Amino acid sequence: ALDVEGDSMDIFVPEGGRIIYDPEDRALWPRRFYVVLNAAGETTFKRFFSDPARLEPCSNNPAHGTIALNGDEPYTIVGRVIWQASRMPD
Repeated sequence: ALDVEGDSMDIFVPEGGRIIYDPEDRALWPRRFYVVLNAAGETTFKRFFSDPARLEPCSNNPAHGTIALNGDEPYTIVGRVIWQASRMPD
C-alpha cells in the first residue's frame, strides 16, 4: 500500500488517500492505474495510455503534465493499482 501525497491524482484519490497495488501485475493496459518508479527513486502513480505510450495525471492542477514513455527517462512499473480509499470530507 502507498499513502498518497500531493495533488497529481486528486481526481482519482485525493491527498491523504491510500492505494494498494499488485506488484505481480505489471502488464500495461490502457486506462489502468500503475505505481511507477523514476530514475531518482521517486514513486508515483499515474494512468497509462497507449498510442503514444504515456502516463498521465488525473488532477485538477494543470501544473502536472504527461510523462512520455519514450525511453528518455527510465521508469519502472512497480505494479497495477487494485484498490483505493480516501476519507470523506468533513
